[in-house]
Amino acid sequence: LFRQLTERTNRPQTPTQSGAYIGLANVLREMNHLNEAEAYAVKGIQLAEQGGIGGVVRHGCVVLAGIHKAQGDFESAHAALAHAEAMADSLAVAHIVVQLATHRIALEIARGNLGMIDMWVRERDLRLDEDFDYRRELELVTLARARIAQGSSHEVVALLERLRLAAQHDGRMGNVIEDCILLAIAKHTLGETDEAVAILKHALDLAEPQGYVRLFVDAGKALVPLLGFIAAQGLHLNYINTLLIALDAQQASPIQGDVPVEDLTEREYEVLRLLALEMTNPEIAEQLYIGAGTVKTHTLNIYRKLNVRSRSEAVRRARELQLI
Repeated sequence: LFRQLTERTNRPQTPTQSGAYIGLANVLREMNHLNEAEAYAVKGIQLAEQGGIGGVVRHGCVVLAGIHKAQGDFESAHAALAHAEAMADSLAVAHIVVQLATHRIALEIARGNLGMIDMWVRERDLRLDEDFDYRRELELVTLARARIAQGSSHEVVALLERLRLAAQHDGRMGNVIEDCILLAIAKHTLGETDEAVAILKHALDLAEPQGYVRLFVDAGKALVPLLGFIAAQGLHLNYINTLLIALDAQQASPIQGDVPVEDLTEREYEVLRLLALEMTNPEIAEQLYIGAGTVKTHTLNIYRKLNVRSRSEAVRRARELQLI
């Protein structure tokens, strides 16, 4: 629908279409089509500015900040939020100012800057045991992310359970998925792996038909082992491969000779040796009597452990480390 509203080729683009551009940009961001998302967000903001539609400009800047954050361009994300904050000041709407401050905190968490979290919590009087209030939901989810990042997962389990139930009751599936992802990470951190896997599987069940990607990628590498457990059950294989590829692209860094390498499993060594022989995935699957999807999962695990992005890099890196 958003795309149809933005592609009316028989008439000029007008400010009334700005909301459709921003909506499409947000959908594309969640699908991880970031360059296309950025283009639509910028166009939507421009149209809204032409029409003097301040609320759409503000929302568009928030969406654009999320796109830049996903791209790893934190300076541009900060600039977009600053533009949104300027619009909010002109509108003088208190709850919008609070939301924007929370988006800025979330950006700092993504950057690994946790120093301002406690001050923000005190200023907003946020409590882990407070009753659910829809107006505070964004802040409470951000608080849960912060505590997990600070290594205090045990503090947020009950909060995330309440948030999940409230979102489920209201039919807000995107929020349910996000809460499940965070809850799975917290449970896994606490050693409750079976429950964590079950919770994440529920999130995948809900998310795959809708094409969610960024909710998982934004959670980071903590999801990788849980996704691996689910893939090992033969569930959501194609979807998990998509998520793992996106996670690798987000997190990968240049090969460093002195970076410790996580141990490969015996099966991963077998797959790696066959990759070095330039065998295709179906050929490897036939050789090892496993499914092609399982080969993909092993290959992605190899990429992650060797800190590479392709077969050729994996083979070269393995030879440098004398693994093959």
